[in-house]
Amino acid sequence: MNALPLIYLIGSLMFIPCFGATESTPKAEANNAEKGNQERGPNFGKLTVTGVTKDEITAFGLAWRKANQNENVIAARERLAEARKRLQEATGAEKKEAVSAARSGMDELRIEIRKAIQLADPKLKIELIEKLMDAVEDQIKNKMQEKQKNSSTTSGTKNS
Repeated sequence: MNALPLIYLIGSLMFIPCFGATESTPKAEANNAEKGNQERGPNFGKLTVTGVTKDEITAFGLAWRKANQNENVIAARERLAEARKRLQEATGAEKKEAVSAARSGMDELRIEIRKAIQLADPKLKIELIEKLMDAVEDQIKNKMQEKQKNSSTTSGTKNS
């Protein structure tokens, strides 16, 4: 079993930081949701999903940030971090158990984030939340793969 794609997926969920708007005005929050985070996490300003309006994406971005401050989400993220650490350190027979623990940790985190988003903005429909969560995970996974590709290209250039 190849654990590399699993590590990308774990990373896509794990490294989405718990952002909070530094200014509390709705305009500042919408501005922050539009900008996203340039280094890590979702960039809601660049997110495009078929059948979803920019206003829905902005509302989702605000709810996402609030959701990531939820105690249950933070606890699930910490458990996922522990599972990820065990997966990286696992050898042989331990690997299968570590992969299983990481997958269940990802599932738990996704469920907790979805619940917290629904609490943060009850107007968002479950189908919309799922669609946007998939898009955000894909965006972050692609960003991580690009960063890894660039770092391997950069390290190869330095060695020459």
